[in-house]
Amino acid sequence: MARVKPRGTGVSGPLPRGPFLVVTLNPTFQKTLVLERLRPGEVNRAEEQYFDVAGKALNVVRILGQLGETALHVTQAGGPERERYLRMCKAENVPTRAVVAGDYIRTCTTVLDREASTTTELVEPAAPVDGAAEEAVVSLVQEVLPDYGTFVFAGSMAPGFSPSLPARLISLARAAGLYVVADFRGEELKQALKNPADRLPNVIKVNLVEFAETFFFGGAGALGEHTDDPEVLEKAERHMALLRETGVEVVISRGALPTLVLDDENRVREVPTLPLEPVNTIGCGDAFTAGLVSELAAGSSLEDAIDRGHTTAAMNATTVRPGTIRPS
Repeated sequence: MARVKPRGTGVSGPLPRGPFLVVTLNPTFQKTLVLERLRPGEVNRAEEQYFDVAGKALNVVRILGQLGETALHVTQAGGPERERYLRMCKAENVPTRAVVAGDYIRTCTTVLDREASTTTELVEPAAPVDGAAEEAVVSLVQEVLPDYGTFVFAGSMAPGFSPSLPARLISLARAAGLYVVADFRGEELKQALKNPADRLPNVIKVNLVEFAETFFFGGAGALGEHTDDPEVLEKAERHMALLRETGVEVVISRGALPTLVLDDENRVREVPTLPLEPVNTIGCGDAFTAGLVSELAAGSSLEDAIDRGHTTAAMNATTVRPGTIRPS
């Protein structure tokens, strides 16, 4: 298999490839309300309303499809809304396989305040799953793995799945020869990094808060994604270098601030984002992931893939509906 040296990383690795298998175990409906002005404590009437299927993997797969790529979304879905969820996935051209699990599918609500140019997100709790769901997911992933070249595990999981499940799926994907991108955090990510060296993710893509709270900063909610605190950035650089020693590259997003990646000297390099006036920032991280993996699959360097991620994230930010790079 051909090997490439990503520019600005100093690390060689196998050329990743598509199509893409993307897993998230936390399905979501997304309601978007557009208000001229949000008035807390008062009755607010929306000028526009949208209702979409969502979730990190679904957004990634939807955007990969809009980029002309072939991808499959794997999740779970149960309860009375299962058929509606699958119909909406089909209608939006998001190929989906979902094991039956959970009593309902949560709805998250985005409120867009036009006057203040703010995005407010209201997140419902996910439906728990029973013990059979985990083995059903593993069986489904094993079934479809041979048809794919890149594996992405993205986002949080519903209650009931074990923290070791992402590590298990990543191990299966690496054993099958797939290139793996990990877009999740916390104990699940730590467990994935306990895999043998040849079963680790190829790339970790997280934001700064997720990276810090996973590896060196325990104050959940006390650290802002846009921080430029030198101590935080120094610790991030050190942990990125430690992960590179195991063969894992790290990409750390910071919202509108430059994305962080290591150069050949194991020093942090900042890759600038695109200046813009956002309409809706929900799904931008998923759009970034889609652009990133699409470019990596084409054999591009990590920095060039980050640039593509910034472009797709910017396109998502300028649309009303989340997880899309096409205007409504």
